[in-house]
Amino acid sequence: MALILLTLIGVAIGWLGSIAMRIEEGKAVRRLVLAGFFGSLIVGLAANGGTVLGSLSWIATGVALLASIAAVVGYRYFLSRSEA
Repeated sequence: MALILLTLIGVAIGWLGSIAMRIEEGKAVRRLVLAGFFGSLIVGLAANGGTVLGSLSWIATGVALLASIAAVVGYRYFLSRSEA
């Protein structure tokens, strides 16, 4: 269950980030979704003690949410610096 919730958190944050940043290119949206997914998955699993099939704690949920936001914003910042 934790794996499903972390996946949903990461994908949703990546998708909402692409909407907030007004990105319409398909590849860029996919990259932001993947950044949110991997940020949520890696940090959320570490905060949850590596439990994939068990429940997800509130702390791990909050940390995964913040990590996916940071991953999406950081990825976009990295792209904007390399384009300039």
